Amino acid sequence: MRTDLKKLPAYTIKTTRISKEAQAVVKTLQMAQEPDVLLFKTLPIACRLEAIAPNQIDDGTTAKKFKTQLVYVLQEVQTSYDCLLTHCQSPLPYMMLLRYGTAMKNCVKICA
Repeated sequence: MRTDLKKLPAYTIKTTRISKEAQAVVKTLQMAQEPDVLLFKTLPIACRLEAIAPNQIDDGTTAKKFKTQLVYVLQEVQTSYDCLLTHCQSPLPYMMLLRYGTAMKNCVKICA
């Protein structure tokens, strides 16, 4: 997971435009030292769940809940940069039209 984190754009690592859980997971993955502590303590806590005790008796619901929440949060982290690009691109043609007026309208007709 830590290797995948290094592949993400800097925006994704530093943004506050993602949920608090997603920010906490990114920070947790950056600071991770021990895999067992990461998996059973710090990641569940980052996902706003309770840490998983080594001797905890469970029917599988804890693991399912953790997996579901972690997958959701990791998807949010992985798609945050694409969401930024989409957000920035939507008003771009309109802003260019305001700035360049008629010349931009002619360009749009030629390119279409």
